[in-house]
Amino acid sequence: MTAATIAAAAAASAAASAGDHGPTPAGQIRFQLEFAILMLGCGRTEEARAAFTRAFKLLDQLDA
Repeated sequence: MTAATIAAAAAASAAASAGDHGPTPAGQIRFQLEFAILMLGCGRTEEARAAFTRAFKLLDQLDA
């Protein structure tokens, strides 16, 4: 499974669990952090790095 496939599945899962209102920024950040930790736990450091990067970008958007 490629990183793009994992990211697409993660995005689809987040969208499905968000309901009709769309994902909140806090929910998106939490999901990315949980996903990153999960990927670290199974040794997939590249996917973890990408998820941490997405989480930090989301945090930066809140700060702006």
